[in-house]
Amino acid sequence: MTTSTTQKITRYWPLRVQEYLACVCCIGMVAGMLFSRGLLSVSMIVMVLNALHPATLQESWARCRGNRFALFSLLFFLSYAVSGFWSQDIGNWSRILQIKLPFLFLPFAFINAPLHEVRLQRYTIYGILLTLLGGMVYSISFLVADPGYFSVNPHLPSPLEGDYIRFTIALVLGLHLIFYLFSEKNSFLLKGAEKALLVLWSVAAIAYIHIQAAKSGMLCLYLLIIIYIVARYIRKRPGLGFAFLFLLGAASIIGGMTIPSIKSQVKNIVKEQKMWESNNTAQFNNASSFVPRLISYKVALELIRDQPLTGVGTGDVKAEIDKKYKAEYPGMSEYFRLIPHNQFIFTALVVGIPLSLLLVLLVFAPLMRQTRNVYTVATLMIMFVGLSIEPMLEVQNGVFVYLFFTLFWMAVFKRDTQTLP
Repeated sequence: MTTSTTQKITRYWPLRVQEYLACVCCIGMVAGMLFSRGLLSVSMIVMVLNALHPATLQESWARCRGNRFALFSLLFFLSYAVSGFWSQDIGNWSRILQIKLPFLFLPFAFINAPLHEVRLQRYTIYGILLTLLGGMVYSISFLVADPGYFSVNPHLPSPLEGDYIRFTIALVLGLHLIFYLFSEKNSFLLKGAEKALLVLWSVAAIAYIHIQAAKSGMLCLYLLIIIYIVARYIRKRPGLGFAFLFLLGAASIIGGMTIPSIKSQVKNIVKEQKMWESNNTAQFNNASSFVPRLISYKVALELIRDQPLTGVGTGDVKAEIDKKYKAEYPGMSEYFRLIPHNQFIFTALVVGIPLSLLLVLLVFAPLMRQTRNVYTVATLMIMFVGLSIEPMLEVQNGVFVYLFFTLFWMAVFKRDTQTLP
């Protein structure tokens, strides 16, 4: 591109506009995740196009080329793509591959987003928190309208197309953003009113996660709190740190004994544990969570054992799983014929064990960065939990939550351009 052409483009598309547009796209993507798939898709596309600014394109490409997470994202996508060679159902292969498309382009867009600038960073975080608050208000409104909602329903509706698991994980990661704002580096920038509003948001999010009683969300919440207690207090003030851990354990026990929605979840887990131990397959259709997940693991591991090198192929995974269920659990309802609720097992089932190692490298790639800190480590651990208990990357919302919050910290702590190769 000639210098004159670049000058003409930057005249109508200056760098400051590009930077603000990137922040707007971040907020738009979170809003789209909750309320509009169209908005999510448009925000993603604009985010990528915005990163192609001619004045920074060479620098952006150099930064992306040197990022290991971006490399493993590409290889992870390609592992699903090549499995099409041994998939018979090409239509299903194409549909699943479309879900994985963000792994191709979102790393480039995010790694070059201006989130390392404190002012733009704060605007973006506030926008994300406000959007998530809107999601909580939408969800809790069903309980306000019908106080007896939990007597017939196990969970509140989620703005994320009913996906309360990914939504509660997103709230935990939103709380993580607030912890960052209160860090020593940033807290002096916050005014009294801002601090009060952030504390209120945190209280609302923690209360909502417990009311929703999503086991994955609560597990990620307690994990996040434990990470911060260990990082902030265990080494410097161990007495205070262990006191906080004791209080956290006591609070979780009290919550499990007093909050109706949590008590119901605990009761179901105990019931299903007895059902599983008795091996009464006739009762498996009366399960809701624990037993179907265990069966999904068993079915998937048997299929992996039969085809460990190539897997069953992306396009044929559902057909092969259904065939296995019909053979070994013929009386089980189709509703409970789950894909394995573990992303690592699912990926090995689809592409084989050797290629599934790319997912492991992808997940732990943020630890290889020079910018490794409590924020990237905590996010990685929360994502690892999510991937271990859900096939998180097999749905669009899960792909977005994983990539958005993982890449967010890469943008915040990206290397100075002077250190680029």
